[in-house]
Amino acid sequence: VFELETASSFPPIKLNWDEDQFSAPGVVAWVRGFGTTKSGESQSPVLLEADVPIYSNDACHKTFTGYTINVTASMICAGGESKDTCNGNSGGPLTVTRNGIEYLAGVTSWGLTCGIYGIPGGYARISEARDFIEPFLPMTAC
Repeated sequence: VFELETASSFPPIKLNWDEDQFSAPGVVAWVRGFGTTKSGESQSPVLLEADVPIYSNDACHKTFTGYTINVTASMICAGGESKDTCNGNSGGPLTVTRNGIEYLAGVTSWGLTCGIYGIPGGYARISEARDFIEPFLPMTAC
């Protein structure tokens, strides 16, 4: 965690502490970043975004049967419809919309490949990191 030298002109995103119908499997989330769109390509000069459905952890785990990927409660999977995050997007947002307001549900973490139908990407689940994150937030944000 680091502190900015000067205040940001952008408002902070709300954090998705609650796992509910707004972040349930099948819900469409959004990913954004300047990363590549396929393995081996150059990073994008413009901010890209894609809509990606959220997977249940069970469905995600089954997708990676045969690989050394163990999907845990601290992860959230999304994508699988030929849309995904890729190289250069790590640390970027996975957002969901609740009552017209965007919330950060995950942080781009890992993937087997990029943008392949049927293979989602892996994100660090924000709600599982609440105990770690909250002490660094101003009291008005909690």
